[in-house]
Parts: sequence; structure tokens; C-alpha cells
Amino acid sequence: AAPTPTGTGPYITPNGVSNAASSAPFTYGVSNGELVTIYGSGLAPSNAFAGAGSFPLSLAGVQVFVNGTAAALYYVTPGAISFIVPFANTASIAAIQVVNNSVPSNTVTVAVYPSTPGVFTNPVGGLGYAVAGHLDYTAVTPSHPALPGETIFVYVDGLGSVTPTN
Repeated sequence: AAPTPTGTGPYITPNGVSNAASSAPFTYGVSNGELVTIYGSGLAPSNAFAGAGSFPLSLAGVQVFVNGTAAALYYVTPGAISFIVPFANTASIAAIQVVNNSVPSNTVTVAVYPSTPGVFTNPVGGLGYAVAGHLDYTAVTPSHPALPGETIFVYVDGLGSVTPTN
């Protein structure tokens, strides 16, 4: 059983690490460049979202560190944070820690693999239809499906390191 949190600081649920696309659990691991969502309590003082095209290293006074390296943030809320595992990570284990206005959380560790793919779905959570599009940028839906032999694009996460890394 996971320990019960005590105190008033930020707390990451020990099994609260998941692929932001598919919601695959922490046992699936993470990969460099993956958008990950962590869950817990007291993680942020309020909701804050990165602006279009930006992934800052701090939002609302909150930072996430992976093996001591600041991670780029997509959003922070008191109960969840989405961030990108730094491409510069070279370790086989990711030690994840939140710092909420100078107060550090517990550290949660997960395995790092070369790739941990997940497909974004609608509705979110990994159980709906894949978020995909036709080449004319209209959505692939049950009423507008992909045709045999048609090329489509699919939104995915966790494919691993890329070149160049930025």
C-alpha cells in the first residue's frame, strides 16, 4: 500500500505517473520527450496553463524536476501536472519531484525506456477513438472514417528521443 500523505506540502501519489496521451500507468515507464501527467495533492497553488507554443520551466511558482533537471511544463493544478520528460535525461530511472513555491514534494521514481508510445484519444484517457486526421486536416471520426489505403495522421506521445533534441 502507498503511504498516506502527511503534512501540508506537495505530494505526488506513488502510482500517480501516467502517459498523458493513453493514461498508461507508471508501471509502463516513461521516455525522454514524453508528455507525462502526475497526480497528487498540493502540487500547485492554482491552475495555470502554458501559453500557445511555450512550455516554461515554471508555472504559478511550480517546477518539476526529473533527476534534478527542470522539466518543461504544459499545465499545473493542485491535483495534477503535465510536463515533458527532458530529452537530456540519460538515466534509466526518472526521479520525479515537484517544487511548489520553494516547498519540495516527495520523490517518485519510474523506469525510463527508449519509447513508451501512447495515442491521444477522444474522449481523453486512452479508451476513446484515436485523435487522428485526414490529410485535409478534417478529423477521422466514426461518421467520417479513414478509407482503406488512405494516409492519415495520428497524435501520439512517448516515441522517445529525437534528433535534433530541440
